[in-house]
Amino acid sequence: MSAHIGDIGTIVRYTTDPPIVLTGAEVLTLKVKNPDGILKEWPALVFEVYSAQYITTLITDLDKKGEWEIQLYAELASGWIGHSDIQSFEVLPNIPFIPVEEE
Repeated sequence: MSAHIGDIGTIVRYTTDPPIVLTGAEVLTLKVKNPDGILKEWPALVFEVYSAQYITTLITDLDKKGEWEIQLYAELASGWIGHSDIQSFEVLPNIPFIPVEEE
């Protein structure tokens, strides 16, 4: 996955590998770390059986260019509580806007 700084409405999805059945999870959170090491937590919903997703990003969510790390935290109805492996995704810069000077 790649996104751009300040993107709004981006769906961030994490698929477990090896597969962990997330259906019926009581708690589901995506933990993210930006390139500066700042940690954030995004609430997640189950997307298909082995995937969780944060539905839409806000303008302040993807605020730094570079490689981000993401990890799923889940509390399952089966009693399993834990973290997934850490994966990464890229947030890309944008071409700056140059205002047109009026004459």
